[in-house]
Amino acid sequence: MNKEVIKIKLFDENYDCYLNIGRYQNNNRLYLGLDTKEEPFSDITINLPEYPCVDDYTIFVNGDVSTDVKKQLEKCGILSTYLYSVNYNLGNYDCYSVNMEKLKYYDPVGFEKANLKIDIDKDLEADIKI
Repeated sequence: MNKEVIKIKLFDENYDCYLNIGRYQNNNRLYLGLDTKEEPFSDITINLPEYPCVDDYTIFVNGDVSTDVKKQLEKCGILSTYLYSVNYNLGNYDCYSVNMEKLKYYDPVGFEKANLKIDIDKDLEADIKI
C-alpha cells in the first residue's frame, strides 16, 4: 500500500486493514481487496467471467473471505444487498451489490483510479451505514 495515500481502516484499532479498489485486467470488473500497511492481505472479490455482473455495483465475494471480514463489510455499508449465490469449480460464491459512496469513502484514490462513478439513485436505495 502506498503510505502517502490515506485510507480509512475497516476494523477496530486492533486490525490494520484497509480497502483496496481496482479492476480486473481481463474484463474490467470491480476488484476489492484488503491491504495492510506493508502488503496485500486478502482478495475480497473473485473474478467469475462466466457469470454476468449487472454493473459496477455488483461483485462476487471470494469464498476464502472470513465471516468476520464479510460482517465488517456489511457493517461498514460496503456490501449493501445480497443478490444470489453461484457454484463454480467446487466453490460457492455470493453476489452482492456494493455501495459506491462507501467505496469512495474508504479508498478515494483507488475509486478514482478505477474510474468508478456514483449513481445517486442506486446509492440512495442502498442501506447506508457509517
